[in-house]
Amino acid sequence: MQITIENQHLFAQIRHHSHEKAGFVPKGTIGSYFIPFSINISSLTGWAEIFVIKGQNINSPVQVMKIGLICLFIFFTITSANADNLKRLQKKANKASTEFAQKASEGSVYKFRFDTALVDQQAKKVNLKMKEGFSYFPFRPENTTEYYNWYKELLGRKFRSYSISIESMGKEISELIPNYYRDQTVAVDASRLSQPTKPKLPIVRNISGGTNFTEGLSNRNIALWHSHGWYYENTLDRWEWQRARVFLTVEDIWTMDFVVPYITPMLENAGANVFIPRERDTQKHELIIDSDGSTKGCVYQETGEPIQTGKENGFGL
Repeated sequence: MQITIENQHLFAQIRHHSHEKAGFVPKGTIGSYFIPFSINISSLTGWAEIFVIKGQNINSPVQVMKIGLICLFIFFTITSANADNLKRLQKKANKASTEFAQKASEGSVYKFRFDTALVDQQAKKVNLKMKEGFSYFPFRPENTTEYYNWYKELLGRKFRSYSISIESMGKEISELIPNYYRDQTVAVDASRLSQPTKPKLPIVRNISGGTNFTEGLSNRNIALWHSHGWYYENTLDRWEWQRARVFLTVEDIWTMDFVVPYITPMLENAGANVFIPRERDTQKHELIIDSDGSTKGCVYQETGEPIQTGKENGFGL
């Protein structure tokens, strides 16, 4: 729809009151003659009416008020038309999203649901946000493309010029494809690739073993925790297991049965340094040899320069 105003002074007044933001476009002037100018309302494409406003006596308050009322009418008409159109598009998008979730659930153990369908009429975009369960599905380039084709088809011709995005858990579904399955259609995510690490010096070296590992787990430090074990219960004044008895065994014993004799030596034979906070020795006898006191029958001796007792505060583990 187009409004043609045939008075230069009237145009200046309307433009002044609109702060040059109402979309008034002058057609130009030649010499001292004023060429009519127009207000172009692109949102109402298809309307054939042209309202002509001729300003004979623009100083009349009544005429100025009439012009203002006409402008307000046009403004609210445009706003109402846009709101109604957006409402219809949103309703269509919600229906298509429900149908998409049902179709994607066919043949699957999951029952998918959509969370939100956002329609941006100005940017020509539709953003479908699926519930968390949709992210559990194993995405591949093939089914990702198929999902987009389904949703595009369900949206219909009103959304032919719109771009579409499908998300779950805040991620676009193509981002949920593992690097291993990506092809030329989906770029590999470099942030998921392991980064080269600088070589580290080992904490402990067995210089008498005659072995020097250069590959595998060489110079890798692994902290391994094989359950809890005994602890002292103050309220009962006794030592006891931390875990309950289940099926004639205790976690504190069962886990140790395969971590200490099997997993730990396998890691160490591959070159790793394995640190275990719990005692790994299963024998029942314990001997303490220390300068401040040793087990009965044990003797602490030093050779060479004696170790001096420091004056600073120590630390406890």
